[in-house]
Amino acid sequence: EELRSSILERAAEHQVGGASESDAVKLALREFGDPAPLGAGMRRIHLWPQVGFFGGLAAVTLSVVILNWPNALGQQVQVITEGLVPRCTPSGPPAGAKTCNARKGAWVDTKSLREQLKKQGVTVSEVEKTFKLSADGQNPVTNVQVTYLRATWPEQGRTQSFEVPITDELGKAFQARARQRQGASPAGFEFMYPPLESVFTRAGTVYVDIEMLLGAVLESATLPVKIENPLEAPVLYVGQIKLALGQAQQGIDLSSPIRNAVTRLLYSQYGATVYQNSQMVCGWADCPAKGFAQQTKVRGQPGDVYAVLFPLTANKINGLNFNLATVDRDGLLYFRTAQPKVRFTRDIKALSNAGEDKAAVALIKLGNQITLSRHVPLWHQVEMP
Repeated sequence: EELRSSILERAAEHQVGGASESDAVKLALREFGDPAPLGAGMRRIHLWPQVGFFGGLAAVTLSVVILNWPNALGQQVQVITEGLVPRCTPSGPPAGAKTCNARKGAWVDTKSLREQLKKQGVTVSEVEKTFKLSADGQNPVTNVQVTYLRATWPEQGRTQSFEVPITDELGKAFQARARQRQGASPAGFEFMYPPLESVFTRAGTVYVDIEMLLGAVLESATLPVKIENPLEAPVLYVGQIKLALGQAQQGIDLSSPIRNAVTRLLYSQYGATVYQNSQMVCGWADCPAKGFAQQTKVRGQPGDVYAVLFPLTANKINGLNFNLATVDRDGLLYFRTAQPKVRFTRDIKALSNAGEDKAAVALIKLGNQITLSRHVPLWHQVEMP
């Protein structure tokens, strides 16, 4: 389901660039590459460290600040927004690059992560875990060791903890097997499988993908994870532990895991088919948004996040698409729709069955602090403006 959503989203971005629907899908599939190693890579992420309800969230950072230490509240973990692969431009790879990454990612400096953890009295250690790669036609069963950063602290009368991978030996092993299995030339392999960006080292510092880190924390933490300001310089909480990630205007957000959580909510609670290929916004590089600009007064407070739902039809199947938006300081919510005028509805199920010609939207309030948990459904409130 996650791959399907990602492929449809990428295809929609190609359509924004002028490609036909069929050509856009072909381009997206070509960029995703061969399904066998791609599936292996997905399993590498979503089975880390074990299969869990939020395995599909792939990951975020956690440097920690104890809430009752006022002098620590302003401390942040350093986050960068430039990985190993150049960011895509509206026309494709930048000059001199053979490939590019359409995703606007962010990576956490694990050196500053360790420093912040230690400053707040959190015990930091490293642990090794062994994973078995099953045999294939060219390789026997292989043991692969992955190093994790483990953070532990006392809270609620017990020791709380989480673990974050700081090496990507599994990913390297999967890529090596894919290269051997396909006999691809270095140039061809680099185009189909660009350098791994989940965990990489630059100038002696290890960086971890912010979404992969969140997924690892969700899988291993014994307390729920709360995200404040998820769309702009997010702040994470695990119990009494706090982490400020990046700075305003740096372009760091956690919209992807929030979107995944909303998708699961709409499917499980409302039985809706959900598409994540919105053509109302442009997620690939810097390009103009499509659709008609809308604004409405809502009951939420400035900074609250809303999911704006609208009907979509793909392959003759009606469903929902949505965008995330934040209430501004005047209490207004800005979003885009396919029609110039729309009405609002509370009936999400009916909206899902209506088809994309229906000029209607629904608003779901998520709030300013979103809680992600393996066991508790995503808190939300269907609202009329």
